[in-house]
Amino acid sequence: MMLTLFPSNENSEQNLLPRDGTVNYYGQLFSSKEADHFFQLLLHEIEWKNDEAFIMGKLIITKRKVAWYADQPFEYTYSNRTKLALPFTDTLLVLKQRTEERTGESFNSCLLNLYHSGEEGMAWHSDGEKDLKKDGAIASLSFGAERKFAFKHKPTGETVSVLLQHGSLMVMTSYICINLSKINCMQKIVFVIALLCGSLLAVAQKEVYKDLNPAGVQVVTTRSNVTIGGVKIEYTTYTGYLDLKNDTGKLTAKVFFTYYKKDGEDAARRPVCFTFNGGPGSSSVWLHMGGLGPRRVLLDDEGAATKPPYKVIPNEYSWLDKSDLVFIDPVSTGYSRAAGGESPKNFHGYNEDVSAMGSFIRHFLSRYERWGSPKFLAGESYGTTRAAGLSKFLQDRHRIYINGIFLISAILNFGTNDYYPGNDLPRALYLPSYTAAAWYHKKLAPELQSNLQKTLKESEQFALGEYASALIKGGWMSDAEKNRIAEKLSYYSGIDKEYYLRSNLRVDENRFYKELRRKDGLTIGRLDARFTGRDLDDAGENVSFDPSFTNIDGPFTSAINDYFEKELNFKEEKGYDIFGSVYPWNYNNVQNQFLNVAESLRDAMAKNPHLKVYVGCGYYDFATPYFIAQYDVEHMFLRPELRKNVKFYFYESGHMYYIHKPSLIQFKKDTDSFFDWSK
Repeated sequence: MMLTLFPSNENSEQNLLPRDGTVNYYGQLFSSKEADHFFQLLLHEIEWKNDEAFIMGKLIITKRKVAWYADQPFEYTYSNRTKLALPFTDTLLVLKQRTEERTGESFNSCLLNLYHSGEEGMAWHSDGEKDLKKDGAIASLSFGAERKFAFKHKPTGETVSVLLQHGSLMVMTSYICINLSKINCMQKIVFVIALLCGSLLAVAQKEVYKDLNPAGVQVVTTRSNVTIGGVKIEYTTYTGYLDLKNDTGKLTAKVFFTYYKKDGEDAARRPVCFTFNGGPGSSSVWLHMGGLGPRRVLLDDEGAATKPPYKVIPNEYSWLDKSDLVFIDPVSTGYSRAAGGESPKNFHGYNEDVSAMGSFIRHFLSRYERWGSPKFLAGESYGTTRAAGLSKFLQDRHRIYINGIFLISAILNFGTNDYYPGNDLPRALYLPSYTAAAWYHKKLAPELQSNLQKTLKESEQFALGEYASALIKGGWMSDAEKNRIAEKLSYYSGIDKEYYLRSNLRVDENRFYKELRRKDGLTIGRLDARFTGRDLDDAGENVSFDPSFTNIDGPFTSAINDYFEKELNFKEEKGYDIFGSVYPWNYNNVQNQFLNVAESLRDAMAKNPHLKVYVGCGYYDFATPYFIAQYDVEHMFLRPELRKNVKFYFYESGHMYYIHKPSLIQFKKDTDSFFDWSK
C-alpha cells in the first residue's frame, strides 16, 4: 500500500505515519529568501566529501557528498566506516537553534548530505546504528530542489511519502525505513538535506565545541594529536583566512592564519600566542615548522638538512601544551593578499604592518572568543620589531594588554645594527659575535678556546671599552694606538691584524664571512655562522650566498606546502610565498633617523607593569647579534621594577637557534618557565 502525503497546511505537525513511529512535517521553517541564503552558505562552507560504504564486502565511493558536525567530537559508525565529527559552524548553530525553538527537542549533531542531481538518491534503509540512542529524534532540514521522501513500516511494508520543500522541517523517530527517491530528469538539481540528531551517545571527551569557522571566512578544520613531554595532546587546527576591513567596512585584505587549539580546555582561560616571523616580507613558516608548532621539519641534530625529499615529524618540543598558537602570515606573504582594488603597498611599511597585524589580532579575539585568555606575542627577527611595536599599538589603539612577549633573535634599534658610514656603534657591538664564530671554527688562541662564555665576556669588555673609544677617536688616534687595537681585534676575532689595519679597524660583517676561513676556501653563514659554503673563487670581499639560509630554504618550503595540503587539507592554486615582494618597505615615520622600537616597548611596559619579556639570542647569529640585543635593552633605561620583567636566554646556535636540537630542547624548557611566570 502506498500513500502520498502532501500536507495542505504548511505548518502541520500531525503525525504522517498511520502505524508505529512518528513523522511530523512542519513545512517551510524558513522563508524562501532565508532558505536561499542558508542553501548557499551550506553549499560553500561545509567540508563536503564523497561518502564511503562497504557493500557486499566492497568499498564503494558514492556520488553523494556528506559531512558530519557536532557539539562534541563524536564518533559515528555505519557500514563499517567510522566518522569523527567536526565542530558546529555558525550557520549550523543558527539552524540548530531555529529547529530546537520550533520543536522543543535538543540536538547535538548534524549529518549533512549533498545530492548533485535528480539521479542521485538513497535506497531503503533504517538508522539503527549502535551509536544511536533508542527512540532518539532526528530533524530533517531540506534546502534546494524539492524531493520526495518515503517511509516504510518495517513489519507490514506499508509506505507513505512526502514532498520535501525548500527550507522545510521534518522530525522522525524509529520503527521506520526511509528512502530518498530518484527523479527521472536530466536537469541538474542540487539538494542539501541536514539531519539534526539528538540521539548520539557522547564519547569520553567532555568539551562542548563552539563554532570556530565564522560565516564568510574560508577555514578548514582538522583534528590531530602530538605527544609533548610524554603527554598526548589532542588538538584542533583551523587553517584559512580572516578578513580585514577598514573603518567603512570595506574589505582590504585576506590574512592567512593557522590556529592550533588544544582540545578539552577552557579557551577563555587558556593562553593564546600570536606568532610571526620577520623579514620584513617573511611568512611564519620558520617558527611554525621549526620549533613552535605541533609538526617540525626533520633536520639532523646540528640543524643540517637531510637528503631530499624532506620529512615532517611530530614536534615533541611544541608550545601547544602551554598555549594555543596562532601563526599569522602578513599581507603579501604565505597565502595572505591585499583585497582586489587595494594596493599591497598599503601594508608594506612599519606603521602599515603594525596596524594590519593589530587589526587581525583584535578581530581574531572577537571571532574566536579569546578576549579573556592570557595573551602572548612571539616574533622572530623583524618579527621582534613588529612585536615591540604591537605591544604599544594594541594598548593604545585597541586597549589590548599583553601578558608576555617572546623576542626571538631581537632587533629593536636599527641604529645599533646597521653598518653605515659614520655609524660606528654596530662595529663595536658586532665584535662579540665575531669572537663566537671564531671560537666555533677554532680560529682563536688556545687560551680563548677553552670556555666560550668566559671568552665572550672578555670580548664584550674590550668592545665597550678600548675598541669603542678607538672608533670614536677616528683619525685622532696615533699609529701606535691603532696598531695596539688592531692586535686585540685580531686576538678576539681570528682575523689577521694587517687586514684590520688596512680596513681602518672597521671590518664589516660581509667581509668577515669571507675572511675568517678564506685560507680554507670556505665562507661562513650570516644566519648561523656554524655553517660553511664555497664561492666560485676565494679572492672576493663578499660571499656569493649564505650557506646557513640555503640549508633551510628547500626543506622548509617543501615541508610547509606538503603539510598544508596533506595533513591540514588546505589547498590553494596560488603558491605559498615563503618570502613576499614587499620592498621598498616604508619607514616614513622615522625619516632621517633609524627605526627604534625599544621606546615603544618601554612605553608598553610602563603602562602595563605586568608585561613580561623573553629575549632569546643565538651566539652565532649575525643577522641580529646577541650583544646588540643586550645593548638595546640596557638603553631602554627601565626602572628596576620593570627591568626585572625582562629575561635573556642564550643558545649555542644561530638566528633560528631552534634548528639545533640541543638548543631546541633548552628553548622548550626556557619558554615553558616563561609561560608559567607570565600568566
